Amino acid sequence: MKQYLAATKEYTDIASGRHVCAPLFKRTFDYDKKTARLEISVVGVYRLWVNGTEITKGWLAPYFSNPNQVVYFDEYDVTEFLKAKDNSIVVLLGNGFANSNSHDGWEFEKASYRAAPKFYLGLFDGENYVLETDERWTAYDSPIVFDDYRNGEYYDARREKEMFTKGRKPLLADTPTGIYKKCESQPIKTFDELKAVKITPSKNGYIYDFGRNDAGVCRLCIDGKEGQKITLWHGEIVNDGELDMSNLMNIGHGEKQKEYVQKDVYICKDGKQAYTPSFVYHGFRYVYVEGVSQEQATEDLLTFLTFHNDTPIRGHFSCSNETINKVQACAVQSVLSNFHHFPTDCPHREKNGWTGDVVLSAEYMYYNIEPTASFREWLFNIRAAQKDGALPGIVPTDTWGYAWGGGMGWDNILVELPYLTYRFTGDKTCVEENIPALERYLEFIKTKLTDEGLIDYGLGEWVEIGGDNWVRQTPTEVANSLNYIDFMAKAAYLFEVVGKADGAQVAQKLRADMIAAFRKKYVENATVACKMQTAQTLALAYGVFTEEEEEAAYEVLKALIERDNDRIKVGCFGLKYIFDQLSERGDTAKAVELIANPRFPSHGYWVEKCGMTTLPEGFQEYEDTTEHLRRKDGQSFIVSLNHHFLGTVSAWFYKALAGLHILAKDRVRIAPKFDCGLSWVEADFENGDKKIAVRWERKGEEIALTVENDGFAVTLDVENVVREEKKDNKTNYYVKA
Repeated sequence: MKQYLAATKEYTDIASGRHVCAPLFKRTFDYDKKTARLEISVVGVYRLWVNGTEITKGWLAPYFSNPNQVVYFDEYDVTEFLKAKDNSIVVLLGNGFANSNSHDGWEFEKASYRAAPKFYLGLFDGENYVLETDERWTAYDSPIVFDDYRNGEYYDARREKEMFTKGRKPLLADTPTGIYKKCESQPIKTFDELKAVKITPSKNGYIYDFGRNDAGVCRLCIDGKEGQKITLWHGEIVNDGELDMSNLMNIGHGEKQKEYVQKDVYICKDGKQAYTPSFVYHGFRYVYVEGVSQEQATEDLLTFLTFHNDTPIRGHFSCSNETINKVQACAVQSVLSNFHHFPTDCPHREKNGWTGDVVLSAEYMYYNIEPTASFREWLFNIRAAQKDGALPGIVPTDTWGYAWGGGMGWDNILVELPYLTYRFTGDKTCVEENIPALERYLEFIKTKLTDEGLIDYGLGEWVEIGGDNWVRQTPTEVANSLNYIDFMAKAAYLFEVVGKADGAQVAQKLRADMIAAFRKKYVENATVACKMQTAQTLALAYGVFTEEEEEAAYEVLKALIERDNDRIKVGCFGLKYIFDQLSERGDTAKAVELIANPRFPSHGYWVEKCGMTTLPEGFQEYEDTTEHLRRKDGQSFIVSLNHHFLGTVSAWFYKALAGLHILAKDRVRIAPKFDCGLSWVEADFENGDKKIAVRWERKGEEIALTVENDGFAVTLDVENVVREEKKDNKTNYYVKA
């Protein structure tokens, strides 16, 4: 059994006002072996030094997990860092997910695993133990006097001078009960260092505007005086010259927590000094700084270090419509700034791994970045969270999200991620790993069917335009039953991929039974009875209508759009598929207009009227002013301005506008929709050693289409090609306009 160490039984708890210093642990030793492999497992998060050199793999290591389900370790080859005599290893621990101080939201403060952070460390020569965690280590209090990755970090630099002077024996802590697993997710790395584009006096301090919404921390550099207290508040909105953090406190935060939200505190020692938080990250564009003088409030005071998982960019899209380019940039920015171990819903208010959000975004993530390792690690945690077949709506979690917060659409994560991972990588491993959980889920979901054979379990269509999340315009039973149909179609496919014909037949029958039950209750004259855009869109996308009905059903969808003032009126699931339906049926220009026009509601409204650099959580109309962000309807609730799940148009840009359809890891179909009203479009994509680039441009009576291909099997699906020219890996097609 691996022995874990803690510094104290006391743990930080803001409800009771208790702050506990982040603990340091040190071990000195001699070493006469040839190789050295270090293994470290932490319930919490850590930083690690060997002989004064920090070797931590990235921010917030090893991973955010429920330690009763999965406990992670990292490995390092430290041979080059060791010497024969007087070696030292230092470990600094933070609370991380294992002691999250979120109150009144997702019940993390009630988690069964909650405790002070603890760690296990082993040093090996080959497979032989040389050193491990035991009572020969020494524990100390660090200058980090408070840390919570959902809130902030407080650092007292005056404590540095006595940091290693008051040591004590560590406590032998209980071994966590979760599966012991090496972390294989992509690490969190720093990507940009931003300076403020504007510094403005405000109240008793200064507002630093970094020009874009992102996630990370600020490095503070100052020539300060001992005891000088500097406070940094991080937010997305400036209203009337003041930082407005109300949209980050309107869900999930109790009164005790509100004074902590996105706040870092630094107490100076004398002289020039620099401080970067260790165990927190924030989502923000603006920082309100208090406690500095006018002379200290320079551009160099704060540097915004942006960080996220090391998910390489592998796709690019651009076109002749600058509004669409801005929307694409917002979608990618929202994904990157929300990828911290796993994709979160937002990097500030919640930091939760909402499964439904990734069901929606995973395809466009795959077009733009390489997320496979991180997706597979998160899926491991999703499977570990499964209880009696049921899934929670957020992962990781303890008990929250099973009774409320998930359901169909959210539970589709169990098929959507393996389906897309196999499609984009060709690796069956992810599918094979998930099949037992999928089999358990099929047994569970049968128990949720109504007497009519439908599903009224779960959240349903979310953030529907013009509606209320608590009173649906598209009935929950309609949205969930339709998402069930999609779930079973993909489940059947995954069973076929691994050769489980019986499982495929079960899923196909469940799908067919649901279609029959849905049609019986809700479909008449090629129309879903509630007459909402989402319902009609999903019924078309998921094959609910017969072939004979489809043309009429599409005309109904067009009539619904016209009824709704020629604008979209969908929620998150309808938004993912409505533009596909328009472009696949000859109305691509209409789809472009619905996306790019600056009228509310549209993506174009966000970027042209509101100046968004990331995508909001929902469609809200704001007063037309640059001085403040206030709702036009007079209500006070403003959504988060950094969610990724409404960026599904990004995948549509690649597929419909550029015509770049990734069918498999090595197969591509090229089928641009030239009827989009644009003058040129280009996109590129790489998958391992394979690369492809597509560009088309209108030139008089012709369209010049260029495909540059390295390694993909390409199918061209374009009519009216009048001639082609090929040289090396580049082919030019000339299409009659």
